[in-house]
Amino acid sequence: MTVALALLLATAATALVAKSPTPAADLFDVTMGVCYGLVTGDVKLGRSIADDTKALEAKRVKFGLSSATLNRLGPSGTGLISQSIIGERSNGDSLIVLAVGGRMPGCRSMLVSKDVAAQIDETVKLLTTAGWKEAPATNAPGALFTRRMFVRRDTKGQPYLINMMTGTPPASDIRVITTVNPIPPGVQLPKGF
Repeated sequence: MTVALALLLATAATALVAKSPTPAADLFDVTMGVCYGLVTGDVKLGRSIADDTKALEAKRVKFGLSSATLNRLGPSGTGLISQSIIGERSNGDSLIVLAVGGRMPGCRSMLVSKDVAAQIDETVKLLTTAGWKEAPATNAPGALFTRRMFVRRDTKGQPYLINMMTGTPPASDIRVITTVNPIPPGVQLPKGF
């Protein structure tokens, strides 16, 4: 092998690794691509299984959940997906689970992972880089999940809220849950939002 070929292969391998998304990048992508897309009307779900499958596959989300994923969600995660349109995206040992509607309204993206500390920091960085500003949030002492809130306005000035809940529910590998909601007119936002 020539030196030039070896350098070319090394450069290609480095570029491939750099482009491999982290679980945090996948969580951000599903949150923005599906959940944010649903509240802005860019994504449509709920018409038929075939249409939902196509819409999710276009966002690189597999329609439905495997039994292994259901086991990792545990009993506490079952309520989050009950009667929902569901899908998943895998990334090594981590998963992004999507649940839309069902017993809980709205869209939920969930990072299912054994280890997540660095993923939380990266998710926050991805949100703020995309223009989401962290808003003050209050949390009850000893709560199962800690909530952080991020606000961003679209080009028309409509504000949207991302709730990011982090925690370790019992018997579950869910570590981060995100939801996206439009902020209704008349809601007073903190100055600067």
